[in-house]
Amino acid sequence: MLVVAALTAACGPGGAAQGGGGSHGPAPEGRRAAAPLPSSAQSAATVARPTPQEISLDERSVLLDVVVTPRPDGLRVVSWWGCVETGCRGRRAIATVATSDDGLTTASYEPWSRRRWQAYAGARDAVPSVPALDGLLQQPVRSMAPGGAEGTQVVVAGGDGATLLPFEVAARTTDHGGSWETYDVDLGGEVLAYQSGAVGLADGRLLVLLDHFSDETLARPADRWHGLWASDGGDWSTYAPHRAEFEPPLGPAPGGWSPVVALDARQDVAWVRTWDSRLYVSRDDAATFRQVRAR
Repeated sequence: MLVVAALTAACGPGGAAQGGGGSHGPAPEGRRAAAPLPSSAQSAATVARPTPQEISLDERSVLLDVVVTPRPDGLRVVSWWGCVETGCRGRRAIATVATSDDGLTTASYEPWSRRRWQAYAGARDAVPSVPALDGLLQQPVRSMAPGGAEGTQVVVAGGDGATLLPFEVAARTTDHGGSWETYDVDLGGEVLAYQSGAVGLADGRLLVLLDHFSDETLARPADRWHGLWASDGGDWSTYAPHRAEFEPPLGPAPGGWSPVVALDARQDVAWVRTWDSRLYVSRDDAATFRQVRAR
């Protein structure tokens, strides 16, 4: 009986120890009862979604694509930024930057959507009909030659390269597609090159980004130039490394791969993207490239 009485006094009438967090009885004086944990929906509501500007400026975001358009007072840069690291994966935004030669720079930011990006980037160029290239994968190339696409059209082609386009044949027309000149690319030996962009320069050369070759593995590149190559004048079958001047200088890419990962052009402006999400533009036929703001 003494034991039962002692337990009853300690636990109270409900059988739970008083002050021990049971569901009955008030909390001891001077202590607050623990608040219930918020639900997952309540927790999510308290975390503000990052703005497009915050996504673009996040150091974890990478430059996925860009379009540069010349303007009378400078350049218009529209860039697509995306975060792919854990903690921000899937966040995408568009940054529109207007620059001028006098240093004035403004920027605006908006959420990314496929329709919005296509409105900025424009429709993909149609692949011209080149009978000599039937059966090959073909890619239209923007030309910086006088008259642009209306007079001069350029196509590069190759066999099935899965995710990379082999650089095996180049073709051009200067009479609106009435006749085509085709060139079998010869880089020496049996090695096949893969390209990640090409531009027809105003002086008649073909500039191409060769960043992978068939005798390489993903772990280690071969001991050769990875980056921009230019044709020997108007002979689009022969190429040599094109060592343009970059300001500031390009940083080396990890593993010895090309620091340049994309090449494109609009009108008289050529540009490249780099592995570390920098943008360089050229307005002197790819002789020199200078870095410009992309966000």
